[in-house]
Amino acid sequence: MSILKWLFSPIGTGASAGGKEIAMSVTERGFEPATIRLRKDEPVVLAITRRTDRTCAKEIVAEELGMRADLPLQTTVRIAVTPKSAGRIRFGCGMGKMISGIFEVA
Repeated sequence: MSILKWLFSPIGTGASAGGKEIAMSVTERGFEPATIRLRKDEPVVLAITRRTDRTCAKEIVAEELGMRADLPLQTTVRIAVTPKSAGRIRFGCGMGKMISGIFEVA
């Protein structure tokens, strides 16, 4: 299994917990929570469940982290993330501007 496939695989397909798990949802209001506080060099696992088909957020993208993952409806996808620098990192839908949020890295 490639490292990218492992990092962005849904629960039950080989993803292992690399740190604290943070639950996220995609709802008609967007990503919830929309602001997530992280610590530099501290691994976390984002557990994201898309609960609606009424938004364009059918994937999550965070270019600064090299993160892009499909979000199938009603399926929890686990993504391992370890921020390497402090600051604000934007994440959002695949379109890039419609639905977004911020990782605040301390």
